[in-house]
Amino acid sequence: MVRTHDSQKFLESFYFQYGHASIADLGHTVMCFEGISELAATEIEEEPLWDGQAKSSRYQDFSNSGFVTPPEFAADQAERYQAAGQALLAAYATVKDLAFACLSERLPCPADMKPDAYQRNLTARAFGRGPLSALLGRPTNAARW
Repeated sequence: MVRTHDSQKFLESFYFQYGHASIADLGHTVMCFEGISELAATEIEEEPLWDGQAKSSRYQDFSNSGFVTPPEFAADQAERYQAAGQALLAAYATVKDLAFACLSERLPCPADMKPDAYQRNLTARAFGRGPLSALLGRPTNAARW
């Protein structure tokens, strides 16, 4: 219908003169937030009108992800934040490595599984054991479509 008619007339008829406020619920705006912190993404997702999602953190290796330093920090605050962030990323890497070693010990490779598939599966499971030690400042994306 929009293709064969003037879009202004379409909006007037089906949105603005519809007579009920619920029609506005059908309108969506595409928004993407890239390179924001996990904390900022969590804050965005708490917005009652938000209808989107953040990038999955499942089975992700955050060892080299870095982190988002809030731009409003003074130089000394940014330095302390970055030192804490580096320490948390190092702790995450340690937890991930320990989890992989523990999983390898407890779950031997099945005879019918290729070694590279076994390695990938255990690595993914090990990634899942460390995110709580990862910094909420690590970068992520959130989108609404």
